[in-house]
Formats: sequence, C-alpha cells, structure tokens
Amino acid sequence: MGDTTHQTTTELYLAHPDVPPSFNAMDVKQAQTLPFCGETATFRVIGNSHAVTADSLGFHEICSCKPISERDTEVIPLEQGCTDSLASPHGVSSMAMTLPLSEFDPEADYDLCYEFGPRAYTAITTDDRTFETYHTYPEHDLLVVTTTSIAQYWAPTSI
Repeated sequence: MGDTTHQTTTELYLAHPDVPPSFNAMDVKQAQTLPFCGETATFRVIGNSHAVTADSLGFHEICSCKPISERDTEVIPLEQGCTDSLASPHGVSSMAMTLPLSEFDPEADYDLCYEFGPRAYTAITTDDRTFETYHTYPEHDLLVVTTTSIAQYWAPTSI
C-alpha cells in the first residue's frame, strides 16, 4: 500500500508578511538577488514554494504548501479554474490562478527555475515592478501562476 504518512498537498498559502520570514527553518533550493522597484529583491525557491524579500522596500512575500501563520493569508485550492487575489498596503497586489499543467513550459527563460522531480517545478520571472511565479503539481495535473505587482515605490517607516 505504500507510505501512508505522506500528505498530498491540497492548498497553497500566499501572504505578504510585515517582516521577512526566517530562512533558517526553510529549505532554500535556489536564490538570486535581482533589480526590483529601483532597489533589489532576493527571490528564493524554497522546499515548500517561494519567498521574496526586498528589505529596502519593506516588502516580503511567502508562498507555501504548508500553512502560514500570517493574519492575511490567501488560501489557494489546488484545483482547476481557481482565481484568488491578495491586496496589501503600499500598492502591492497578488493574483493567483490555476491552469492545466500543460500550460507550463519548462524550457522558457526564467530568472530562477528549480525542478523538484519529474514535472514538479517552481519557476520565477521578474521585471521592474512585477514578478510571476509558476508552481507545478503533477499529482493534480495543475499549474499555479502568481503575479505580484507593486504600483508605487515606498520605503518602510519607522516610529
């Protein structure tokens, strides 16, 4: 019957925390610092999905197939035809949509692309104010695409 302790992922969690996530507890597969919003951001493929930090902008995003403890977390069901959005302060918005797995091109020109196993990828593309992530779930025949845009530049405020 096989290993019954393995849980099949059924949801993806997306959040924009106020502070950067702790990378000590994460399995970082790949990381790259790239220009973003006139500053730089570090984009990471992690064992559970992706994380983005732009400390100089006060911006952080985490997407995980494990629950996130942030108060404003969007839950994305891993099933065909879902569309969800997450709006955060400072003009940040994220949109997530699920598509058939066949929509993912593993040969496209991504800024980061990590293959976890056959047809199981996390990939990221960026431009000045937007980044897209691609997460494939072959067990669901599914591709999850997130698009995060920052409408304005900002800097964190201190009191």
